[in-house]
Amino acid sequence: MGFPSQTVVSVCLPTYNNASYIKEAIQSAINQNINAMEIIVSDNASTDNTKEIVTNISSPLIRYNRNNENIGMCANFRKALSLAKGRYVLFLSGDDMISDNRLCVLINALESQNNAVFAFGNTEYIGGRLGRSNYKLDRCSEGRVLTVKSLRDVKNYVFLVSALFKREAASEVMIEDMVFFDWLFWLRLAMKGNVVFCDDVVGLHRYHDRNETKLSAGGIKKECAELMRVPDRFIKNIEQNDAVLIRAAKNCRNGLFMKYLCLAAEQKKEKKKNISDMLSIDIDKFLWLQGLLKLPYYYIKPYLASLKGYLE
Repeated sequence: MGFPSQTVVSVCLPTYNNASYIKEAIQSAINQNINAMEIIVSDNASTDNTKEIVTNISSPLIRYNRNNENIGMCANFRKALSLAKGRYVLFLSGDDMISDNRLCVLINALESQNNAVFAFGNTEYIGGRLGRSNYKLDRCSEGRVLTVKSLRDVKNYVFLVSALFKREAASEVMIEDMVFFDWLFWLRLAMKGNVVFCDDVVGLHRYHDRNETKLSAGGIKKECAELMRVPDRFIKNIEQNDAVLIRAAKNCRNGLFMKYLCLAAEQKKEKKKNISDMLSIDIDKFLWLQGLLKLPYYYIKPYLASLKGYLE
């Protein structure tokens, strides 16, 4: 694909101990056949043979950086982004892959809208989970619309491997130190302009036991608490008179809590009907919920009232 001589696309590949998959990840980027591209590998002090594998790949597109020590997942994403020189950036985890000839699809989509800050598409699942996302979204929309929809639906529609964003627009959006930083990143970036959706599979996301996000999230109680941080952090950075966004963020928190309560109840072999019956007796007696999820009571109390209606 022909582009000017300057770097147009930076594929940022933060990695830690992905020796089993990183060659495939890098090769998927090389196979895009875009000359005006750089592949930035930020190795977070891997203890396997990641360095050997990367440095043995013969390609002028690769820029390899190795941290002296493990600086954490989110800091490594920030490090990779700080090294980028391209107009556009795609985050490619060391165990994911870009679909064949799909990077150009994202580039064309992004360039088709002057005010667009990122373009994204659907994702195929590989490894321990098979299938694909099958989102049906508007081709181009105001980013705020996607943000509200994402919060209301309690769903992150954007996989890192399936999204290309403008580096300049992202310069004002912080990658925070939290497990699900990517959801918060897209929510905030979408508020900067329009977004473009490509109804095509553009990335492959691998599910396996060593996923860095999965390892960071831990069990169900920690995953619930970490996900609830996303709307909590988002709401702190929006105008307090923006009732629509505030309501959407609060609904997202409620939805996340109820979702994980039901998952925990299933694990405990409790039935929704039994929970609903118990809630109808006396709401102050439900400190058992704290034991169920092992969450601080202040996480639970605001959602008990709405939980009754959800479970009935």
